[in-house]
Amino acid sequence: MKRLSTGFKEVDSLMGGGIPEGYAVMLCGAPGAGKTMYALRFLAVGVEKKEKVAYISYNEPVPRLIRRAANFKQTSVLKDGHFIETRLESPGYDPFEVIKIVSDMYPPPSRVVIDSLNKLFTFNKSDMSRRILLHQLLDLFRERNITALMVYEHIPKLDENEGFEKFCDELLYECDGIINLHVNRAFDKLTRKVEIPKMRDSPIDYRMLEFDIVDKKGLVFGKTVI
Repeated sequence: MKRLSTGFKEVDSLMGGGIPEGYAVMLCGAPGAGKTMYALRFLAVGVEKKEKVAYISYNEPVPRLIRRAANFKQTSVLKDGHFIETRLESPGYDPFEVIKIVSDMYPPPSRVVIDSLNKLFTFNKSDMSRRILLHQLLDLFRERNITALMVYEHIPKLDENEGFEKFCDELLYECDGIINLHVNRAFDKLTRKVEIPKMRDSPIDYRMLEFDIVDKKGLVFGKTVI
């Protein structure tokens, strides 16, 4: 089975060498956990390997993403990555437009990032409509052999208030894998850790890896912790 590197060999080693090709993986974490930087590195590695990649942003304007990528030395994704900015707040916007966006990419990209699922699905108020969109999106990734990172910002109170919690459980079940970025604050000390609780067809090391966010470098991984 071919595997695609996430751009971080330490994390790849936790799931048998990388994400299986054509799998859709949720990249989860609280605000400030490093999700966007992780996603940009995932795409930059693809560009370095001469793959076609795309970043579909519902959260941040493309110019801000480009500045962030430049700050953390992901210049390859700036040169050859395909950034698509979509504003769900626009009157009459159809969340199913993402299906057309991905379908119209030819040749299909090897790697796609969707940032974020929160925005994409909360603007789709019907539970049934959310489920249909989710399954159409996952089927499209699999049919076109696209390896996808789908960013999910974990804000428990927000999810519960918006009636989103049960659907999030379904997301976790339906996706092929989960990469969790944890941020803990205790006694004025901030620690970050990554774990892989799920990756289909992969030998998983369930230990956590510590990491930090370093200016001009991005995510830097350290020791393994239990």
